[in-house]
Amino acid sequence: MSDALRLSSSVLAADPNNLACQIIGRLLPFYTTCRKIASFIDQCESTGLRHMGLVPAFNTLASPGGPLVYSLEAHQFAVYGLEVVSAGQHLLTVSNKFIVFDLSGGGTVRTVDPRIEGIMTYLSVAPDQRYCVTTTISNQYIICNLLTGDYILRDYQIMGNLNKNQNKPAPGQQPSDPLLGAAVSNTHFALWTSKMYQVYTNKGELLASQPTRYQIIQIELLPGPEVEIVCRSEDIKDDQEVARDRLTIDYYFVTNTDGSIETQDNNEPRCLTGGHKNIHSALILTRDKRRMYTCCEINDYNLEMYVNKPHPINYSTERIWAFDHQLFENKDR
Repeated sequence: MSDALRLSSSVLAADPNNLACQIIGRLLPFYTTCRKIASFIDQCESTGLRHMGLVPAFNTLASPGGPLVYSLEAHQFAVYGLEVVSAGQHLLTVSNKFIVFDLSGGGTVRTVDPRIEGIMTYLSVAPDQRYCVTTTISNQYIICNLLTGDYILRDYQIMGNLNKNQNKPAPGQQPSDPLLGAAVSNTHFALWTSKMYQVYTNKGELLASQPTRYQIIQIELLPGPEVEIVCRSEDIKDDQEVARDRLTIDYYFVTNTDGSIETQDNNEPRCLTGGHKNIHSALILTRDKRRMYTCCEINDYNLEMYVNKPHPINYSTERIWAFDHQLFENKDR
């Protein structure tokens, strides 16, 4: 009985008159096996009609003991990002607000309302889970401190207009170059549109703004900071069908504002994590960036493994993806 009430907690918190239909819809499977539950359902069908006329005739709701534990309902609009934080104890969700749920009981731990126009469309959390970055449908980005709830809300500035006022899109109108994603490290974060990315400190200071020739698929920000970027290697229209997605993976250092590259404490130059590689169709990298699984031969779909090795000449500043072996011959597309 308590499990059924927990499953119905969000509905009953909004309207307690739904108690009868919630109990009947969830506990009907136990009607013939538990006498007390059967008696309670009979009361709901008789007395409950005074408060709610909708009575389920079948087991229409999730019953206790199934995969559903409880529903986390607090957002007014669709949720476009969620992340488990606090060592698995909390769930961070974003819509038009930041809401943190307690996974042990389903309650709300914290709500942060940045009062944005529209909703957030992307969420990325730092590895140490001290802060997160989100993008919005209005081409804004939010830096939120997950420890204190403080946040910074800023408009995304297009390269070439960094010191100029930009016209914000009208309500309901899409930006001309919308933000598509964010990547976060403990000290920096990156934002990207279709063909440009920008790197910031975790305080929001812009470090670099770099255009790309082709569409950006994914960016990961590595310590240093260093950018791992996956792009298409050809222009593809939205309605164009292609036999395979041709991609490239590259690595770049984030330069200082004067164009220089930072060195390590011993004044030795930094070493790029990987090198340029042409791939297609699929890509998987291990967390330590030492192995890559992908398709490289343009004439087949065979899956191959590549290992990360020092460059044979510039071994102190560069690493390359070297072929190791073919996993299996894939004759399917």
